[in-house]
Amino acid sequence: MKFFGITWGIKNIIKTAKAARFASKRISTSEMRSLTDQDLLAAVAKNDRDPWVQTLAIMRLTDQNLLADIAKNGNDVNSPIAVERLIDENILANIAKTAMDRRARMLAVGKIVNQNILADVAKTAEGSDVRIAAVKRLIDQNDLVDIAKNTEEYDYDTVRIAAVNRLSNQNILNDIARNSEDGDARLAAIEKLIDQSILTDIAKNAKVSGDQFLYAERLAAIKKLIDQSVLTDIAKNAEDSDERIAAIEKLIDQNVLTGIAKNAKDSGERIAAIKKLIDQNVLGDMARNAGDGNERIAAAERLIDGNLAQEIYTDIAKNHENGLARIAAAEMLRDQSLAQKIYIDISKNNYQCGGLRGRLQGRMIAAERLIDQNLAQVVYADIAKNTKGHYFIRIKAAEKLIDQHLAQTIYADLARKTKDNHAKIIVRRLVDQNLLADIAKNAKNHDVRMDAVTNVRLSDQNLLIDIAKNANDDFVRVFACDQLIDQSLARKIYIDIAKNSEVDGAGRNAVERLNDQGALIDIAKLARNSYARMAAADMVPDKGFAQAIYIDAAKNDQYGDAGITALEWKIMGNSRIYNDIAKSAKNDRVRMAAAKRGRGESI
Repeated sequence: MKFFGITWGIKNIIKTAKAARFASKRISTSEMRSLTDQDLLAAVAKNDRDPWVQTLAIMRLTDQNLLADIAKNGNDVNSPIAVERLIDENILANIAKTAMDRRARMLAVGKIVNQNILADVAKTAEGSDVRIAAVKRLIDQNDLVDIAKNTEEYDYDTVRIAAVNRLSNQNILNDIARNSEDGDARLAAIEKLIDQSILTDIAKNAKVSGDQFLYAERLAAIKKLIDQSVLTDIAKNAEDSDERIAAIEKLIDQNVLTGIAKNAKDSGERIAAIKKLIDQNVLGDMARNAGDGNERIAAAERLIDGNLAQEIYTDIAKNHENGLARIAAAEMLRDQSLAQKIYIDISKNNYQCGGLRGRLQGRMIAAERLIDQNLAQVVYADIAKNTKGHYFIRIKAAEKLIDQHLAQTIYADLARKTKDNHAKIIVRRLVDQNLLADIAKNAKNHDVRMDAVTNVRLSDQNLLIDIAKNANDDFVRVFACDQLIDQSLARKIYIDIAKNSEVDGAGRNAVERLNDQGALIDIAKLARNSYARMAAADMVPDKGFAQAIYIDAAKNDQYGDAGITALEWKIMGNSRIYNDIAKSAKNDRVRMAAAKRGRGESI
């Protein structure tokens, strides 16, 4: 047996070497067809440079383990072909989970029929696409329920939904619809429900812990209901208006719809009911007498009598108190001359549209429908120039202006006065150099000032020099310097900012732009801001000098933050140095921190 083992080992080594030599050669199709040795075929399938030869080799392979190795580790050519030759479902499952090539993984799933193996792939494979493919081949409801309920990974929500879509048991779907932690899975379960009693209960009562209702789930259930009495109850009594409207849209009983159209408290519900009415007498009455203009328009749209509908639209367009309702009615008029008169009237006047914002929007909408573009421009200019607050509407009006000088002036005014970061949106619309420079110096918001000075459109060197020298915001000065062509002047201004700025980051930013050792030493000694001094010292090769600056900064920092930074990260001293700082530092926090370092404690 020992002799046999040695002989077998030698034979195997020779065979492997032969396979490697054989695979390294170019071989013909006829040679390939004469091959039967499985190891040689596998070597060719893995290594031959010709995809067609690789394919022929795989097609002559029968050894499942060799095929599995190619399927798992091969490329996008040979791996899928190898999968097609596999028949062992356990091997196929392993390929589905681990193969490098996606197509090979998907092909492997498609060849598995064993439900237990498919369930394992659906639960444990990497990648939701492979899991979903396995789920779609599952029949066993218990496995599908397990996947739908217990697949916890966030990235696999689509797998849960795929499992839900394969379920048919109404009680199980009901449980998922009510109790799954995944909202999409709950909605998918509701879409599969057909039991009207279950859907009714979900529509009326679905909630999670406490009194938090599942509104999306309730709406989905309502949309699947067909029982008119249940829908009527929900339409009249549901707590949420969207749920009531969803139920109204499913109603067909004209008496119920008429009652809702006339008596519901919410205008949206009344309109939803009107849109379902077909009784011309009721619609005519609603079109003439409803209190809300949009309800009257909704009723008129369903009238068969076109002339009566035009009378209703004309009355609303001329006489209704709400500007937006008048515009909506004017859009339905055949008489375009009258429609234009309505638009002109609304564009000039602040008719009721629900607050100032609504009135401005009404004027804008009316102006957009004007044939007379000169008048439209007057309206846009008036809104853009004279509106207080509501800067988004002012921006929209300015965007409509043909007069770009006026538009730029309005953008600048908004950017200058607006305190929040929304003003950055306005700055990006500016192209006028003088206006950009003015905003860089005078806007109330720091980010807006920065946005103005870094705007690629601001390129006027004289304006940039003025900003760099005279702006009150030292950050703005630094970034203006960055854009100067005159580097000698930029260097002087960087030095001035580094020495004199009391703003932590600005002085440090200026220092980072310098490389003159003389200037850096001077800043390290004399700068007002401790962070700027330490930043300059960081850039000086003389470490002894740098340490002296860090110690001096710690002692003389009035506010404490820079001094503590020096103690934590800069000063490489002994207890004597720390104790000296603890005695002489100007700031109490620095003294306490230095005392701790002197005792060997962390700050």
